[in-house]
Formats: sequence, C-alpha cells, structure tokens
Amino acid sequence: MSRLASKDLDTAAREIANAAAAAAAGLAPPGIAPPPPVAVAKPGASMQSAVPPAVAIGAAVGAAAAGAAGVDGNAHAVAAAAATQQLLYEQLLEHVCPSARDEWKADSFGGNLRLSIVVLGASGDLAKKKTYPALYQLFKKGFLPRRLQIVGYARSRMSTPELRERLRGYLDTGDCECVEQFLNACSYMHGEYDAAEGYERLGTELSAWEAQMSVGTPTKAHLAAATAAAQAALAQAAAGANGGAQAVGSPPGVAAAAAAAAAAAVGSGLHGAAGPGPRLGRLFYLALPPVVYPQVCEHLRNHCATLFGGGGGGGGGDRGGRGGAQPAQGSFVRLILEKPFGSDLASSEALANSIGAHWPEEQLYRIDHYLGKELVQNMLMLRFANPIFSAFFNRHYISNIQITFKEPFGTEGRGGYFDSYGIIRDVIQNHLAQVLALLTMEAPVSLHPDDIRDEKVKVLRCIAPAGLGDCVLGQYVADKGQPGYLDDPTVHPGSRTPTFAAVRVFVRNERWDGVPIVIKAGKALNERLAAVRIQLRTPPASIFGPLDHMRNELVVRFQPGEAIYAKMVVKKPGLEMDFEMSELDLSYPERYKGVVIPDAYERLILDCIRGDQQHFVRRDELRAAWAIFTPLLHAIDAGAVPLHPYPYGSRGPAAVDGFITDSGYVRTEYSWQQAHPSHHPQMSTPAQLAAAAREAAAARDAASGAAAPQGAAAASGSGGADGVSSAPTPAGKL
Repeated sequence: MSRLASKDLDTAAREIANAAAAAAAGLAPPGIAPPPPVAVAKPGASMQSAVPPAVAIGAAVGAAAAGAAGVDGNAHAVAAAAATQQLLYEQLLEHVCPSARDEWKADSFGGNLRLSIVVLGASGDLAKKKTYPALYQLFKKGFLPRRLQIVGYARSRMSTPELRERLRGYLDTGDCECVEQFLNACSYMHGEYDAAEGYERLGTELSAWEAQMSVGTPTKAHLAAATAAAQAALAQAAAGANGGAQAVGSPPGVAAAAAAAAAAAVGSGLHGAAGPGPRLGRLFYLALPPVVYPQVCEHLRNHCATLFGGGGGGGGGDRGGRGGAQPAQGSFVRLILEKPFGSDLASSEALANSIGAHWPEEQLYRIDHYLGKELVQNMLMLRFANPIFSAFFNRHYISNIQITFKEPFGTEGRGGYFDSYGIIRDVIQNHLAQVLALLTMEAPVSLHPDDIRDEKVKVLRCIAPAGLGDCVLGQYVADKGQPGYLDDPTVHPGSRTPTFAAVRVFVRNERWDGVPIVIKAGKALNERLAAVRIQLRTPPASIFGPLDHMRNELVVRFQPGEAIYAKMVVKKPGLEMDFEMSELDLSYPERYKGVVIPDAYERLILDCIRGDQQHFVRRDELRAAWAIFTPLLHAIDAGAVPLHPYPYGSRGPAAVDGFITDSGYVRTEYSWQQAHPSHHPQMSTPAQLAAAAREAAAARDAASGAAAPQGAAAASGSGGADGVSSAPTPAGKL
C-alpha cells in the first residue's frame, strides 16, 4: 500500500464512509442511535489524528450492516445490508491500485464531447498542408465528435468562405459531401498575436458556441432531482428492513435491490460520472513560429481558457463560471506546440519557463511528428513483446547502432529557417533523439504516458554530451547541375551551417555501456531514407570460417516502404555446404496490402483529444536531449569543428566512412535476390519522389505565411540500406 494514490483513495473513502453512515442511519430501528461518523485521514495529515481510510470504510460499512442485521434478524434487512456492503467495497476496490497510473486508459470521449479546435496560424503553410488535412481525415473516419467547430485564427485578413476555398484544394475530394460537411464546421477569425482584443473576441465566440451546444443538458435542478430519487430509494429500503409495508407483489429481495440502487446513486461520483453540465473541450493548435509562443500562450490563458459554465479544463483554470451548468468531469483545455523548442539548452528552458508560467505540463502537447510514424510507434511492441529480439538488446550481443535520416534534396530557396538552425537542431536533437530513446530505454512499468516518458528521460540522462571528436560535419556543394547550399539566395553568404552531421554517442548504463550509437542526418544526399540499423557482433569461433562480413542485423525502416527485416546467414540452396546472407522480411506494403497507414499528424491530434501524452515530448525529455548536444552545438557555432564539402546527390562527406568504421560498423555482403515489394515498377521515379518530398518539406513551415519549413524531418528522403536501392513510394504518399 506504499504506492497507493492517496488523494483518490481518501476521496473515495470519505464518499463511501458517508454513504455507509447514511445507510446505517436509515436502517437503524427507532430508539437506536446510528453509528457516529468516522474521521477519515486527509491527504498529508498525520495518521495518529485520524483513522486510516481503509479502517474508516470498514468501520462505517460494518456499522451499517450491524445496524440493519440487529433489528430483529429480518432476512430482508440482512440481505439489504450485505448488498450495500458488497457494492460499496466493489466501488472502493475500483479506486485502489498500486499506482494511479496502473488503470489508465486513453479517453474514448464518445459522442458526449462538444469540441472546439482553434488553429492559430490558420493562413500558413503548415496549417493548410498538414493540420487541416489531418483534421479532415479524422472527421471523415469518424474520430471527431459530431458537435464540432474548427476556428482558424491568424493575422491575415480573410473571410470564412475564403478560408474554406483556400483549404478545399488540400483535402481529399473523393467524398464531396464529407468535404462540404467538414468545411461547414470551419470558420475564420482575424486577430493579432500580440494584442488582447483578438483573443477576447475568440474567447467570446468559443463560449457562445459552447452555450448553444449546452442547451438541453442537465442542470443543478436535474442533479437535485436525481439526488432526491436516490434518497427515496434508500428510504424504501429502510422501510422494508424495519418491517414496513412493501409494495404488493414485491419479491423478498426488493429491499436489497433498492438499497443497492441507492448506494450506487450516492457513490456514483467514484466512477467519474458526468456532472450536471456537458463535457466540453478546447484544443489550441499553435501552427506558429515559437518566437510568438510566450505572448500567444499568455493571451490564451487570460482570455480563452475558461470553458462555458466555468472551469479551465484542468491545470489551474479559472473556476469562476460564466453562467449555466458547470462543465462535466473530463472537460479539457489543451495546447499543441510545434518545434523548434529553442536552439540550445538555455533558450529551451527560457521558452519552457515562459510557457509554463501560464500553462501546466499536463495541458501542453509538444508535437514531434516522428513519434506519430507507424514504425516508430511499433518500437515498444518490437522490443518488449518479442523475446526473440529483446534478448539480444544489450552490449553483449550488439556491436553498434546506426540511426539514419537522408533527404535527396537541398534547401532550394527555403534556406532562411534552416540556416539559423542546421541539421543537428533541425533533425537530430529532436526526431532522432526520440528514436534513440525508444530504442534504448528500459521496459516501462505500464503503458501510462508518464511511465513511458520516465524511461525515455532516464536513458537520455545516461548519454554523455557529444564531444568534438565524436562528429563529422558536412555542407553540400554544387554537382551535376544541382546548386550548392551557398548558392541558395536565402542562405547567408559564407554560412558554415552544416547540412550533414554524423554524431556518435554512448549510453552509460549497464545495458549499453561501450556500444557506439551513430546518428546520421543530411540533405541533398543520394536517397530518401529513415531507418535504424542494429548490427550484432561477429559470432565467436565460427565453424564455418570467417563471418565478419556477414554479421546479423536488425533493420527498422520508417520510410519509405515501411519494413522490419533481419539479415542472417543461411545455407545457399544446392549440393554444396555454402552459405550466404538472406533476410527475414516484414515489408508492410506486402504484408498489409490495402491497409492505409495514417499520417503522423492524424495520430497525434487524435492522441491529444484523447488526453494521451505518450507520443508528445515532456519538458524534462526536452531538457535531457538538449543537454546531449548543446556543448557540441556551441563549438560548431564558434567554428571549432571542421566542415567537409560533399557533392549534391552523394552519400555524404568522404570522412564519414572512416568515422562509421571506427564506430564498429562492418559492411555486410548482402543484396536483394528478388524484386522487393518496395521496387514495384509502377512506383514513382526518383525525380517524382524528390518533387513530392520537397512539397512535404514546404508543408512543415510553421511560420504563418513564411516560406521556410518548421521541421525538415517530415520531408524525409528515400532509399535503402547497404547500397541497396529501396522502395520509392508513390508521389503524394509520403
């Protein structure tokens, strides 16, 4: 009981004790005083001055049973008391567990939710190319509630019909009726980001819509009527227990049934029953540059955080009502924040402090779209549900790990944003650091979001800051008719911003100590690829001769053509005892034909509505990730790390090959022996692929109306592994 969720248990104990005392008072015969109320320990109070909750419950329920059974031994009274006692104990046990996290489940919200989604930065590229299309897909698939409004807010002067026409071209128009229904739920409001006036109008509009959606929902009068009905049922049970008249034809167990019903009504609060008002939700999606986050978050808190009827949806919201019934339990107000979250540890902490001054952590959802990718989310299942793999996830079997991200295009006129951040800040510190954490973390206690994020924080804190000798940097130059990075007119002349980086880190714990982990990311490379490659050690004392160039590998390819495959040594078919490399292959396009994998933004927005923060970055995760790379970034900014040129369309700087070899990687003798599903002849050409990837990159421009992408990682590139050209995916299906 040392890990009991004391607050929940104490609340449950008081409600059950009061219900039991009331039952005992009603069942006690005339002239017999009911048992006195039992003092229940409050959270944090000394246990010497009050009875522990479990003892209080037992005493109160026992007194109720004794009072009923002691009347005259009436069987009906005994049955009523026993039923009441059993019900009360069952209700209590639902709230007693080793931790409040153990019984956590994502909210399904059902049809009772009235949801307002506000897209701030609605006129920008990120909103029209990613946010709104993701919302439409959720709407089309039935994952959004029927009572829904989507309000766009931005500085651009635009009407609601103009917004709808602007969005129409970015929605899947296969179902015209559904598109029209979705667009009818969308509206637009003009306002500045740094002035209160626009937010005041926004807050008023949100409350007016919630008031309209609350018509016909239960009020305090309804609650009073329900309470009176419960009391009447309890009185009926007491009358039966005292030998009073029963309804003609009532079965002998009617008193027990009535008592149980009354107890259920009294104790319904233990089940999180909805309050008298409707369940309301507000979701603010900040498709904005982080520089405006502090002022936007302050104005949202001051003018838009109070739901109709009062309540800030958790996290210290204003509880003063605006009239009407108070929102039901489970109402919420939440914010989705786009990266980048600072440029180093100090700036990240400053940004977190300014946002945290107005919004608590449980209402903040820092989105990293890589955590919404299918095979990134599959990492937990792969590791902890499959002993065949999890058994060798340690330094005794694994030689090295590579986490790779490659794009086949450069900045191409969108270098303004990238030039101020570089490839480490843009991709490695966030997307790939999250992959690293999921790959190397220990098993969480449960699937509660904070249990999972706790383990991620632990492993990130075990990683020592990367040193100057643990990286190779590069910058692409013109080749084969393609411009170099410095040829981009949006890039500062003479810029030393790296467009390629390979960084080696070590996890200093018992499982991983000594295993080199190389994180590589680059632009203008030879292929599009995002993958994890885990290479095992060479088998010792092999009876088949040297196998150093035939090492086992487990590869998880996030894109393109999602796949999980293991490279292994097998006997070559034939009469001779010869061997070769082959694979155990799970290629998603082949195994899951016809299954459409949802876009990462769809998953993450739905998770936010459901209150599931598992795939969002917590503040201490962010701090731990920045701590790994900040010293190296400061050295790079000071010009202390060499910058190697590499041709556009190449594999990267030549120096990276020796760096990878020094990290223990051995290239294996391996090639696909048959047409791989990802090599389908009808799939896009490399030129079509690059064009589609460039379009995806532009879509992540979170700056309202700006041309530079917020996160280059989502526009990832193509390719395979070990020089094997992998699956170009169809254009438009990135």
